[in-house]
Amino acid sequence: MSFLSAATFMYRMPALICLGAVILTMWIPAADTTGWVPLNTLGSRMFQGFMGGLYADGRNEPWGAHAEALQKMSAAIRPLDQHGQPDANGKIVIIGIGASVCVQIFKMLEELAPPTPGIAAHVVFQNCARGGHDVNKISDPERRYWEWAKATLEKAGLSPAQVQVAWYQSDELIDRRTDFPGRPQRLKDAIARNLREARQHFPNLRICYHSARHTTAFSPDTGVKDKHGEPRSYHVGWAVKWLIEEQASGKDDLRFDGPKAVAPLVAWATYFWTDADQPRHDGYQWTRDDVVKDGVHFSRTAQSRVAKELIDFWCNDPYAGGWFAAKPPKAR
Repeated sequence: MSFLSAATFMYRMPALICLGAVILTMWIPAADTTGWVPLNTLGSRMFQGFMGGLYADGRNEPWGAHAEALQKMSAAIRPLDQHGQPDANGKIVIIGIGASVCVQIFKMLEELAPPTPGIAAHVVFQNCARGGHDVNKISDPERRYWEWAKATLEKAGLSPAQVQVAWYQSDELIDRRTDFPGRPQRLKDAIARNLREARQHFPNLRICYHSARHTTAFSPDTGVKDKHGEPRSYHVGWAVKWLIEEQASGKDDLRFDGPKAVAPLVAWATYFWTDADQPRHDGYQWTRDDVVKDGVHFSRTAQSRVAKELIDFWCNDPYAGGWFAAKPPKAR
């Protein structure tokens, strides 16, 4: 390259860089914000006639009868032997119930939890989630999901009787409607059905935690969006919120305590959803780097981050910390 051509190239380089940036921006479409408000940010304000908040009355923390139930059920969790009997040398098994994103998170929990200080020695994570299993496949009449989950436990030297806690994440992928409040109400009923089935197969299951779903605003405009795109992921949070409220109201088919119990107690762990990449009021943010190309599944760094968030929640939560943490946090 001659001095003149080199000089010309150097002169034009800023313009070329700018043009490259424009092309790159065109190639990576920006995620559209929805204008919808995360449940915990919404609080006591209304969305299409319904009050926000993770729990009833626009609150983001357990309170009233639900808090009392959470305290009672948490206090009852203790190490169990293979037959489900209290045993100081037994295990407290936490399982993942759901589809592929749950698989990702629990694989990371299984990897990160053993070397993490602060977790009680008897706490064990077991991945019982299975890719592609939405609420319908989990409720397969032939119970293939549940039989597979129990076989997975037994292969790890654990028994269904030792399962006392679950973390759940799945969705409805056949019904593509996005009506509100219809879709989250239908999803609420489907999740409740999954949890009743879980209680049948894991008789000592006491609490099932939820985080709903992360934003799917980064999904490409393909068939993926039909199954996973917004507002479908936003609706999952409403389904969990209403499920908790129905259970707290004393609905019989969600009974969680006593000899007539048919379901675990439902509670929030972390809450994932954000309006695309917009930071929430609490600073929580989801970005394009947190997902792979389909906008649905987590990058490895996001898997690690989310697993650590869940571990931190269970360690420091005033209810869960009593059974999860090696040094329980101070009670409220």
